[in-house]
Amino acid sequence: MSLPERIEGKVHRQVAKIISRLLTANSSKHSGASIKSLTLAPRIIAKKATHALTCETLKYLPVIREVIAATRLMEHNEVPIELAYVLVYEVLFGQGCRSVADEERYILAQKAKLKGALSKHLTAAGVKSAADLLSMDVRETAELQRKQPRFVRVNTLKCTVQHALKSFKKFSPVVDEHLDDLLVLPPGTDLHKHPLVLSGEVVLQGKGSCMSAHAVAPEPGWSVVDACAAPALKAPIFYPSRLTLALSLEVSSTSLGTP
Repeated sequence: MSLPERIEGKVHRQVAKIISRLLTANSSKHSGASIKSLTLAPRIIAKKATHALTCETLKYLPVIREVIAATRLMEHNEVPIELAYVLVYEVLFGQGCRSVADEERYILAQKAKLKGALSKHLTAAGVKSAADLLSMDVRETAELQRKQPRFVRVNTLKCTVQHALKSFKKFSPVVDEHLDDLLVLPPGTDLHKHPLVLSGEVVLQGKGSCMSAHAVAPEPGWSVVDACAAPALKAPIFYPSRLTLALSLEVSSTSLGTP
C-alpha cells in the first residue's frame, strides 16, 4: 500500500474497524452496511486504498486465520484481532507495512514466523500459492469484479451527457445501451479524483442502482419514496422529472454515514 507513513497507520485501523463491523453483521445475520458504503463513507481517508485493502483482507481471511492460529500470534499480545488480520495480510500478501505503531512493529517482528507458517500450510494443502487456497466462489467473484466496467451516471441537473463524454474522451466512454444518462468506461478506470466527480456533475454509481430508479419512470407531480435509500444516490435521478416530493428513507443507522 503506497501511502505516506502518516496515513498508512490510519488506513490500517479504519480497515480493521470496517472488517469488525462486517464480521459482526455477518455473525448476527444482520445485513448492516456494505463494504462499499463503509469504505467510501465521507469520514474515510484514502478511500481507494481503504476499499482495496478491505476487500483483499476479507478475500484471504480464511488463510490469514490459519496462519495466525499456527503461529499462536495472538496469545501474548494485545493487538485487536481485526487489526491483526489487516497487518498479516499486508506482510504476507500485500505491499508490506512500516513500523508506524506498536502493533505494526509487533507483526513485523513475527514476519519470518508468519511466512514459515504460510509455507507449511501451502505444502500441506499441495498448492503453490495462497490464491490456490481460495474457494472457487471467491476466485470467480474476483474475476467478475476485475472485468466489471466502470459505470458513471451523468447528473443531468449539472452536466450534459455530451460534455461528460468529451471530458472522459481518453477513456473511450460509451453511452449505456439501456440508460441514456449512464456512461460505460473500461474496467479499473479510476475517476475518484476527476473534476466532474468532485463537482457532482457525474456520479460513480452501479448500473443496477440506476436501473431501479429509471424503472419507476415517475411522471411530473408524482411523490416518490425510496424506503431503503442509503447512500441516497438514486433519488437525484428523479429530480429532472419535476416531482412533487422525492423522499429518501433509511432504517439502518450503519448506512447513514455513507456518501
